[in-house]
Amino acid sequence: MKPIFTRIVFFLTLTVLYQAASAQTVTTNPETWAALMGSGTATCNNCTITIPAGYTLLLNSAGTCDGCTFNGGTVNISNSFTFQNNATNFNNDTVLVGVSTSFYSVDFSSDSVAINASLTSQNGTATIANSRVFVNTSSAVTLNEGTFTNDSLHLNSNLTINNPTDNFTGDHVDVATGVTISSQGASYTNSVFSFAGTSKLTDNNALTTSGTSIYMAGTASISASTISMTNGVLDLGGTNSVSGQNGLTFTGTTVAMAGSSTMTTSGNATFQTGATLSMYVTSSLSVNNSLTVSGSDVYLYGNASVTDNPATIENGSYLQIGNGTLDSTAHMYSQNTLTVDNTSTLAIANNNNYLRLSVSQFAGGSTSYTVGTNTISCGGGGNEHACQTDYIYGCATLNKSGAVGCVTLALADISLTAVPAGANAVNLSWSDGQSATADHYMVQRSTDNSDWTNLATVAAGSYTVGDYQFEDPAAPAGTDNYRIARVDQDGAFLYSAISSVTIAPATAGDIRLYPNPATGHTFFIRVPDTEQVTISVFTVTGQLLLRQSLQGQTRYQVLLPSQLLPGNAVIVQAISRASTQAFPLLLQ
Repeated sequence: MKPIFTRIVFFLTLTVLYQAASAQTVTTNPETWAALMGSGTATCNNCTITIPAGYTLLLNSAGTCDGCTFNGGTVNISNSFTFQNNATNFNNDTVLVGVSTSFYSVDFSSDSVAINASLTSQNGTATIANSRVFVNTSSAVTLNEGTFTNDSLHLNSNLTINNPTDNFTGDHVDVATGVTISSQGASYTNSVFSFAGTSKLTDNNALTTSGTSIYMAGTASISASTISMTNGVLDLGGTNSVSGQNGLTFTGTTVAMAGSSTMTTSGNATFQTGATLSMYVTSSLSVNNSLTVSGSDVYLYGNASVTDNPATIENGSYLQIGNGTLDSTAHMYSQNTLTVDNTSTLAIANNNNYLRLSVSQFAGGSTSYTVGTNTISCGGGGNEHACQTDYIYGCATLNKSGAVGCVTLALADISLTAVPAGANAVNLSWSDGQSATADHYMVQRSTDNSDWTNLATVAAGSYTVGDYQFEDPAAPAGTDNYRIARVDQDGAFLYSAISSVTIAPATAGDIRLYPNPATGHTFFIRVPDTEQVTISVFTVTGQLLLRQSLQGQTRYQVLLPSQLLPGNAVIVQAISRASTQAFPLLLQ
């Protein structure tokens, strides 16, 4: 049967059945491949097959399709069907992969794809755009080349891409525990990746991201030859690990490490051009070669540690070791030279926090200073340490003036007010009569007045009297205590008086969206429990822009389509088990 005649007969036949509404899922003649082609082993070359909405084309024979295009409806691959030589295209389809399937080259466009068996595209390119793809367990996907654009991917089995031309743009990818993404030089742009449990991302070459957020939980890991992130987010918790064997570079990127997470490289590590590294609990950064902090900020809290060989703090950077509490033993160990240039500061909080050098000098600007058994190496702040060569305990600051002690300022300089601002939200405002000498402020929260959590770092203004604002969108129910830790330009710490608020327990249906207006194309939504919630984003005229089903967390990051321009407004609808709510959201 000629392809054009096949297409006409098949479409007319299905159209009649559709109009008669005889069934919504058809698995008998003439919607099986055998009936369509006249033989179960027949080949269709360059066919365009249109399936009316609500109908299913069942590929349950040993037929062959070479360069076919499927439009609309559902395609159910339930037998060892052959797709050979030329690209197979699916447009606006629901595709069910029920048996192991191999494509020469495949293109999914605006499709819903359920992969319930292994899928390979070993010779050509797999192009997936504006699609929702669910990969079930025991359904590994192996691609020769892969290009993903504006997709929602849920990976419950491994994804392997063998060539270094793969890239993700505008995608949202959830990687389940035990699942590995393997690539050979991946590029990620304006995407969001969430790694759970023991999931992994491995890349034998350079892993490069731009505008991309990566969230890791459990014991997830990322490993690549080199890792370069620009204007993104890397959030590590639990016992996550990140390894860039030959180098790590973060440009304008926010990196947060908590728990016992680790980041290592046998090469160099660079934080530059507005990058921020915040380390908590027992997290650690180990750099076998040089650590460079250039125009960026690094904060070590709790028992966090940094080991490097050597280190350079330059171009107005600020590196802080410890938060000044008695339970903080943060430290930095430079096994070679340390340089703090004329415009930068390395501050060490008092008590148990320290800097250790394997050499007896550091360079403050163009001047070398000796770190001997002197007052600075003994520490202060009411928790004295024995003088020890090559150690500097806080309170101390290293800059162009050498290693100098810090001076604690009066608490009365800071006036803090905390007031409830809706469900699980608190607005903070404070003023500082001495802000001209402050470097930055840390917003801290505690439920017991002893264990304090750093919520944010706010840069100090260059004026005499400062008025500052901050919103805590995730305040736990009960009594929450807030204080402001001020870090002076010479490394001194002081704390505001504590301001307390009481937050009522969340009620069913409490959903919160922030920030509003949204900056760029990212916003967050908080829900009262970990049950499934469906997020839909519409234009003000009702056009659907985005739909995601989320589950397992109480806070989600949502990435809006990149084509939305600042100044536009959208409507965000959140449907949970308890309620349906809609929020207007403005982009700025």
